[in-house]
Amino acid sequence: MFADSLRLDELKITVGLRICPNTSLHSIAVAEGVVPREDDLLQPRCYLAGGLREWLPERVAVNAKSRATTVMPN
Repeated sequence: MFADSLRLDELKITVGLRICPNTSLHSIAVAEGVVPREDDLLQPRCYLAGGLREWLPERVAVNAKSRATTVMPN
């Protein structure tokens, strides 16, 4: 994996796109039932395509379990 080659102390991965009001993505998210039309989206909501929703969480969990976890001392 590319991230492994970077020899990082820490890595944060986010998934999905932030849904902003009155955008094409907002219309898609409403149509798919991801967010209700009346949601003001002041609290961040993210969109993840249906094809990814099925397999991505499990794949990330399996990959995370296969890695050694190191706790850094204070």
